[in-house]
Amino acid sequence: KLVVAGYAKTGGTYVFALARYLPDGTLDGSFGGGGTVTTPIGSVEAFGLAAVLQPDGKVVVAGGADTRIALVRYEVDGTPDATFGSGGIVTTAAGASAVAGALVRQPDGKLVVAGTRETGTIDRDVLLVRYDVDGTPDAAFGSGGVVTTSIRRPDDAMALVLQPDGKLVASGRSSDEATGYDFVLVRYRPDGSV
Repeated sequence: KLVVAGYAKTGGTYVFALARYLPDGTLDGSFGGGGTVTTPIGSVEAFGLAAVLQPDGKVVVAGGADTRIALVRYEVDGTPDATFGSGGIVTTAAGASAVAGALVRQPDGKLVVAGTRETGTIDRDVLLVRYDVDGTPDAAFGSGGVVTTSIRRPDDAMALVLQPDGKLVASGRSSDEATGYDFVLVRYRPDGSV
């Protein structure tokens, strides 16, 4: 089966959205309502941008909700997992505004998101946040679970890879006013240090 994660507009507001397909490409009727699920994150605009499938069949989706990182973990049937965050939903503030664009699951079950943190000006930093299995930020990673890296201004992380040795590699772009955007890679140790 295939699971697709993203966002949809319902009632005038964007919300997290998932669809699960059978191997023949038809929607899986045992998932959510006829194969699809939508999840509002409070009453704010929410965009699902990355997903991972856990070995137990649960799906975690990461993205942004208003100015915060947002994650939702779903049971195999598409209902939010009540053991994760608050009713299956976790939001994390990191700077003036933050969004997750990539997500990986470590072998120990911890989740790491990579994305962008705005500082309140035109500057943005590469952002990583690591969560424990229950959705709480991992205090052993960076500062309270959060790592930011300023390369130039603005910087964005758009993809994340977990190496076999536990190091994380974020890729994205970095800019300056003279040359425009350049491709950038940042590698982090398992504790979040560069």
